[in-house]
Amino acid sequence: ERHCDELDSRETDQLKQALGVGTIGRRPRNVEAAVKELEREQRLRRTRVQRDSIDRALVDVMALYRDVLVLQLGASTELVNGHIRPSIDRLAQASSPESTVRRMEAVVAAREALEANAAPLLALEAMALALRRLELDTTTVRYTSASTAHLWVESPTDRIGSARGGVL
Repeated sequence: ERHCDELDSRETDQLKQALGVGTIGRRPRNVEAAVKELEREQRLRRTRVQRDSIDRALVDVMALYRDVLVLQLGASTELVNGHIRPSIDRLAQASSPESTVRRMEAVVAAREALEANAAPLLALEAMALALRRLELDTTTVRYTSASTAHLWVESPTDRIGSARGGVL
């Protein structure tokens, strides 16, 4: 954010100088409109930078859960976050592959919400609540129906469908 503040200030000063603000003589027309347009573009850039930063962090969280899942499934794939192997081992031992996949789905849902222009704080809060709910729920679900689908981060009936519901 500090980077955006410095860039915004520099751009505003350069625009005003280019338009002749501060020089002796008559003030140029449309200075306010040009500055206002620049400020609008700066707000859009600041929002994009914020959303991109959050998305990068969520991708890192996905990589962590991917590593946990690799260990849980015993796959012979290199870990993305090998430098934190002890933490990944603890997470892998403390949960099942199914719960790890559900956690990954919660992170994906947050990324999709951000992409759909949801408020960043709201998307992250929803993800945090979903992760907490998954942490507290140790139930393994093998069959779902429309009557229980609302209890999940995403509808399990959307994945493998039939007239009676989805199978996990």
